[in-house]
Amino acid sequence: MGLRCSLLGHDYGDSFVERDREERGNEVVVTERELTECLRCGAEKVTTENTEVRTLQAGRDADPDSAAAGP
Repeated sequence: MGLRCSLLGHDYGDSFVERDREERGNEVVVTERELTECLRCGAEKVTTENTEVRTLQAGRDADPDSAAAGP
């Protein structure tokens, strides 16, 4: 944290979304986090976080984005 942020507080800009997908055995954990970043010092603040656990079915992928991109 910079000195300006210590004295004046952070100046958070626009928010952005960070997505993470992790496979654990027969499950897929999908985490979406909405963050805002300070324009002065680069510190990040988590605005919202959503974690979803999906079960992988035999022969199918649990990610709807890849299923929609199919033939």
